[in-house]
Amino acid sequence: MRREIQGAGASAIPALIMVVVARYFSAADRGKIFGLLTSTVSFAM
Repeated sequence: MRREIQGAGASAIPALIMVVVARYFSAADRGKIFGLLTSTVSFAM
């Protein structure tokens, strides 16, 4: 049961990061921030 909760929490983090960027950054900066996030994730994998 604990691993399921851990997996659910870990899967929510990327979605929440995208929501935060879409909500709190201006439209002009969103592309740059999304690019930075996706490149960081791809380097981490």
